[in-house]
Amino acid sequence: MRGNRLAIVLLGLSAGSGGRVALAFLKKNMDTCFKGSEEIDSVKPSLLAKLPDLTTCGRVFTSRRSHQMLAFAGVLTMGVIFIFIFSVLLCQV
Repeated sequence: MRGNRLAIVLLGLSAGSGGRVALAFLKKNMDTCFKGSEEIDSVKPSLLAKLPDLTTCGRVFTSRRSHQMLAFAGVLTMGVIFIFIFSVLLCQV
């Protein structure tokens, strides 16, 4: 028995189209991502996630280095002020 080619082609096209529509529907309904701030506001989460504060060696080095530079700048400023004051006092004598 020989099949009707036109019917088989039309059946294949309609099944393929129906399958694509079904997959698009499932993909849209299975997606749980937030699409905008309005969706997040509607849920009103108290806390989405909390990341721990990680102290790395690089952070410690950077923190120490910035404290050292600040201390050096303070000492240098005080030295310049004292030199200025003493030079003014010595010039008056």
